[in-house]
Amino acid sequence: MNEDVLMTKAVGLRNLIVHEYGKLDLVQIYDIAQTGMDDLQLFLKSILEKI
Repeated sequence: MNEDVLMTKAVGLRNLIVHEYGKLDLVQIYDIAQTGMDDLQLFLKSILEKI
């Protein structure tokens, strides 16, 4: 998955958590946490390569 897509997904999740906290579906957040770790690792790796 390319870096822009990973960034968009990460920002989208962050915005959901911050701005829609009262509407969070905890099952959905749990699923993202369980299945999205590979994406998060790739995203973090791309950030670390830039600094």
